[in-house]
Amino acid sequence: MAFNASVNLGTVGNGITGQTVSISGCTGASCGSGCTSLATSQAVTSFPKTLTGIPDNVVSLFVKVDGGDCSGTSQCISITGIPGATPTPTTTSTTVNPTITPTTTPTINPTITPTTTTTPTINPTITPTVTPTTCLSGDLTTTGTCSGSDLSTFTLASGYKVTVEPQGYFYSGTGTRYAYAYLRTSTGVDIQQFTLTQVNSNTPTFSPTGYTLTTPGTYQLYVQQIDCNQGGGTGGSGQMNLDVRDCQEYTATPTPTLTPTLLNEFYIASPVDVSLTGSTYCSSPGYIMSGVIKSTSSTISGMLNNPVYDSAGDPFVGPGSGYVYAIKTTQYGNTYNDGQFSWIEIDSMGNVTDVGSQSCGGGGGPM
Repeated sequence: MAFNASVNLGTVGNGITGQTVSISGCTGASCGSGCTSLATSQAVTSFPKTLTGIPDNVVSLFVKVDGGDCSGTSQCISITGIPGATPTPTTTSTTVNPTITPTTTPTINPTITPTTTTTPTINPTITPTVTPTTCLSGDLTTTGTCSGSDLSTFTLASGYKVTVEPQGYFYSGTGTRYAYAYLRTSTGVDIQQFTLTQVNSNTPTFSPTGYTLTTPGTYQLYVQQIDCNQGGGTGGSGQMNLDVRDCQEYTATPTPTLTPTLLNEFYIASPVDVSLTGSTYCSSPGYIMSGVIKSTSSTISGMLNNPVYDSAGDPFVGPGSGYVYAIKTTQYGNTYNDGQFSWIEIDSMGNVTDVGSQSCGGGGGPM
């Protein structure tokens, strides 16, 4: 005697929404043996649907995702309360056609509670096992204090993005205090510098407040020993942390093919007030020139009165008069260590309105 069942998958995740599943009926408990295909390549979007002709000796269902990110993910559905085949002395046979009314709950573990117009009742329960892809691994926080520093290492998996952001504080004492943290490659090349600044006992400020990392690989977090009495202040204690958080799935947008005239790459640091270049660009630890801009000019001086572009080929929006970007032709140059670098001023339309150079006394240090 065979029976039919109307099956509702309930709430499903994004990873299998556009995929198909295959269902087999098994005569062994927990899908251990006797599995025979009942339905193949069933679109997830076609559920709920009725499976017909399920043999009466089937005690479990084996469901497997056919493709996509969750390809191969499977689940065994145990079926309880199936009626046994009872021979009757007449030639009249009765086919059990249960009508299943699923109750869908907003959870990734849907439970199907079917009811039938005949006795007994078939009540299969689906409890899918999801094995998520590991997004991050390693030490995701590094801490520096007045008396020490910390270096940690973490790995970002492919297909994800994370936010690296600083935290910290100083308290008591007077003067302006600083702390510095760095996001680095696994070989120790700086990608982003973070600064904590606090004047006297005011709330500390951070620059920048965060950095989005999308390239898979292994990275380092480093907070150098911080000077709690910097700037002529007295007393004080402090701490700075650098944390990795907010891991999300990420699909990279293909970079448009640039026109042949936009092949000249230059590397810039974060912009600073033109009146403070000596006390910021030329003070330890300096600024890292890692941002990318493109120009039709092959020289920095040739950029004047011409537009510059971002990596996607769109105009690079600058803050305008009063702020400049340290710029070099080599990536990861350091304004303090290099001693000599050029700078440019970029307006809100992406045009270079001024060009100059800066000397830090040959090897770093204020002018």
